[in-house]
Amino acid sequence: MTYQDYFQTILESDVADWICCENLFDGLDLYVYQKDISISICQSNHTMDLGSKWAATFSEPKATRILYYFKYNGAPIKDFCAELVDGEKIFIPPSDDNNSVTRIEYQIGKILNICCPSKDDYDKHLQQAGITVRT
Repeated sequence: MTYQDYFQTILESDVADWICCENLFDGLDLYVYQKDISISICQSNHTMDLGSKWAATFSEPKATRILYYFKYNGAPIKDFCAELVDGEKIFIPPSDDNNSVTRIEYQIGKILNICCPSKDDYDKHLQQAGITVRT
């Protein structure tokens, strides 16, 4: 599998094909792609409190940035940050200066939210934050 193939697989995956192993390692989450278990996303213990410009649009404006690692056969190949917002209800990928995210960032956000009670409100939260998906 090439690096490009790895991320294309994630982009084209169905969120239902991912499982979330909550609190697996020291309270950290692990996301595994069931159709190819060599593909996973692992939460790190690196967090940072911040206030994204759009975090203030939620009833609870605090945001926490969490670092994740994309792994192939357990080896980290890239990192990614997501922001836990709205009273720690949902993960949103950080947006660029135009308040937009790429299709892969959008998809990763959907995957990271499979453990969240508000997972069905992902699009609503993006809209509330004014974040759009670039095509």
